[in-house]
Amino acid sequence: MHRKSAALPNNHTHLFFLCCSLLFNEASQEIVQEQITRVLLERLIVNKPHPWGLLITFIELIKNPRYNFWKRGFTSAPEIEKLFESVARKLEMEYVDMYLVHWPVKLKEWASYAVPNEQDFVQLDLEATWAGMEKCLDMGLCRAIGVSNFSSNKIQRLLDFASVPPAVNQVEMHPMWRQDKLREVCAENKIHVSAYSPLGGPGNSWGSTAVIESPVIQSIALKHNATPAQMGYRHFDTAKIYGSEAALGSALTEAIHDGIVKREDVFVTSKLWGSDHHDPVSALQQTLKKLEMEYVDMYLVHWPVKLKEWASYAVPNEQDFVQLDLQATWSGMEKCLDMGLCRAIGVSNFSSKKIQRLLDFASVPPAVNQVEMHPMWKQDKLREVCAENKIHVSAYSPLGGPGNSWGSTAVIESPVIQSIALKHNATPAQVALKWGLSKGSSVIVKSFNQERMRENMASFNLKLDDEDVIQIDKLKEWKIMRGDFLVNQTTSPYKTIQHLWDDEI
Repeated sequence: MHRKSAALPNNHTHLFFLCCSLLFNEASQEIVQEQITRVLLERLIVNKPHPWGLLITFIELIKNPRYNFWKRGFTSAPEIEKLFESVARKLEMEYVDMYLVHWPVKLKEWASYAVPNEQDFVQLDLEATWAGMEKCLDMGLCRAIGVSNFSSNKIQRLLDFASVPPAVNQVEMHPMWRQDKLREVCAENKIHVSAYSPLGGPGNSWGSTAVIESPVIQSIALKHNATPAQMGYRHFDTAKIYGSEAALGSALTEAIHDGIVKREDVFVTSKLWGSDHHDPVSALQQTLKKLEMEYVDMYLVHWPVKLKEWASYAVPNEQDFVQLDLQATWSGMEKCLDMGLCRAIGVSNFSSKKIQRLLDFASVPPAVNQVEMHPMWKQDKLREVCAENKIHVSAYSPLGGPGNSWGSTAVIESPVIQSIALKHNATPAQVALKWGLSKGSSVIVKSFNQERMRENMASFNLKLDDEDVIQIDKLKEWKIMRGDFLVNQTTSPYKTIQHLWDDEI
């Protein structure tokens, strides 16, 4: 019977498993080892577990990157451990989040270059190699283990003897190499497929522009007034209280019907409003009806607040509050998961203390905590607590919510942010987004403007230096979405703002 990877305590915490697709050439290996904590690839591809398919979203991992090791002749646990510790020292880390077998190929120990010579090959003992990988996991040197460039047959062979099944298979995948069979096999075995070269690798010596120059891709892009790269937007964040579920469902249904996307190619998040805490299952079923879908990818508790059943409006009245039984609410969320109505569950607007309380009784820990986060509200303590418990922090209002009734332009109008933008020939929005990405968070952007969408995507290209980060760290903290509408002296369980946020404000 397979043991589960330490980084994947259940089938649903994969969702925001952060990963970096990284390909080496001879010149880049030392650069990668020495500078990976500062220099990562421009875009990240996150592939969801069965049956979610490909998701391209604003997630970047800086502090704990996944490291994809080369295929030298290390098979025993001590040898692999020695290699691992050597690279870990260069990374200045105690562990990596993901450790992969780069290719199903064994080479002689000296063959630490990208293109091996004929005499460099050795017979691969995959079972021995994988035992060494499992030893790394047992020792806490990595949080999960996986493979790269493995075919369906090789995956099946590995599963025949593995005590810990691979969490990930990182492979080439794009519209012209769709990996249908491999994705099906991986989905059946709950192995996360991560796609490298999603655009076909243009700009690399081995790459091609065939994907982005495809007449089909370009015609679809023209139809939607978008560039091929912008076709990467696939994450849709909605909620009952937003009133957007039906419109989103209609649009996605049309897109799926027209063959523009498949359901497994989009990622949909919705949220449980306070008036539905008594019955999360029925609430999610209503959401699915509006979305015209069989499941959502992520279902979140919107706020740690329970309201009376009729209070399905954004600003509750004083008489609408009910005492929250978080354990009962979470039990209902877990039932949604068990019924297949969602692929993962999480929370939103939870403080560190509330996260700890939830973990005390949760059978399935939250995969995500979606909170306000930007350069003027950095969430240092919360991010630390979530990281310790392997909970992904997703940032809403990464620009401070300009354009919303409750939002502010303070972030993008900050002299510090603007000076950094000027220094890098970027926009203030790009600086703010890049800062969020650099903290390992996904950032939820809101725009209907094609030019701003391009601007958002270009934040991947921006590189903030140490001085930039120091200047941002000095910015005065200011929480913009305070949640005052959930606080009162009589009926709300929260009598003050400090109480709502457990003094983390």
